[in-house]
Amino acid sequence: MVSKIDDSVGAVVTALEQKGMFENSVIIFMSDNGAPTVGEFRNWGSNYPLKGLKGTLWEGGVRSPSFISSQLFLQKGRVSNDLIHVTDWFPTLLSAANGDVSFLDLDIDGTDIWSSLVYNFDTTRRSTLLNIDEKNRNAALILSNFKLIVGSTKNGTYDNYYGEIGDENLEPVDYNTSAVAKSPAAKAIDKVSYSPTSEFEYMSLRELATLRCLDPTVKRTECDLSDGGICLFNLTKDPCEEDNMVNFLPSLVRQMKRKMVVYREGLVEWQERNLEIENSDPKLHHYTWNPWRDCADTSCSA
Repeated sequence: MVSKIDDSVGAVVTALEQKGMFENSVIIFMSDNGAPTVGEFRNWGSNYPLKGLKGTLWEGGVRSPSFISSQLFLQKGRVSNDLIHVTDWFPTLLSAANGDVSFLDLDIDGTDIWSSLVYNFDTTRRSTLLNIDEKNRNAALILSNFKLIVGSTKNGTYDNYYGEIGDENLEPVDYNTSAVAKSPAAKAIDKVSYSPTSEFEYMSLRELATLRCLDPTVKRTECDLSDGGICLFNLTKDPCEEDNMVNFLPSLVRQMKRKMVVYREGLVEWQERNLEIENSDPKLHHYTWNPWRDCADTSCSA
């Protein structure tokens, strides 16, 4: 699958270059969430070494890899761990196109991080709300490099690591940098790039992008989210969320809880709706996904 994507990227980059569009293009690959490694809709994805999965508030559910490339960037060939939220793409790409989000007169959640991408400046996003679920009584907030989680996801069912670990492939003896350099994507990008990435740089970038958990010999405090428990993690030092610091930074916990309260003030109340979803089954519509309700009816609105 990845190999075929590599072929496609090479074809797209080549086409952009031939049409004189590559130098003014921004190419983005991103995932919307972690893999659903177990459960009803499980797939073969792996969130290793992160806890949780799609639908949870753990890093395995909300942290996702992205790749962005453009000749417009002045600082290239780097790995960034800056905090970016999906809502940031709208104002960021509008800014990239020399647009001005202010004229829209919208109260948006996104932050324009275009200058951070172009010049490698520090991101202007300092916090993000991951979720407030009043039905399941859990929530999570990231502030700087800290993350506060309140309450368990699905009664603690997915509070650990799930899915394939792949120990035999974590540290391959020989990482074939030549195969990467000769791939259709790499050859197409190198042809049009002002500063092509060398095979040596592949290894250093790969190392920078590798997440590692805490040393297993280091003493840590367990996290218990049952009965509305609260846990705090330093994501920079502890991306695997293994050491609960809630009792060591009480003032920070209070600050983050107050921020959650502010977010909650704008919460739209959750409502149970009977959407008759069985009527959406593709087998009832010639095995295709189709609307199954008359959306002239205002009850169709989300």
